[in-house]
Amino acid sequence: EAGSTVSLRVGGELTIALPANPSTGYTWVVFSIDGNHMIQMGEPEFSPESDLIGSGGTMTFRFAGTAAGRSDLQLDYVRPWEDAEPLDTFLVTINVG
Repeated sequence: EAGSTVSLRVGGELTIALPANPSTGYTWVVFSIDGNHMIQMGEPEFSPESDLIGSGGTMTFRFAGTAAGRSDLQLDYVRPWEDAEPLDTFLVTINVG
């Protein structure tokens, strides 16, 4: 959950799934992560909730713990080409150990 603290072992994987609708131009992007303790695994994946054009769904991110320590992970829901405040923010603290 947003605002929570999660424990992750070194070499462990963390999956974050957030509601999204790319047809609106908005997408989740990694705003901040401490690359000394975690890395993003691949590109995020979008799974639509239906076959209808423009339907929303879920965007899934995968991360791995690489070294012991603490990392704040923030994802922002933005239109990447706009210089505006995020429509939404997801922030979680990861304790890798």
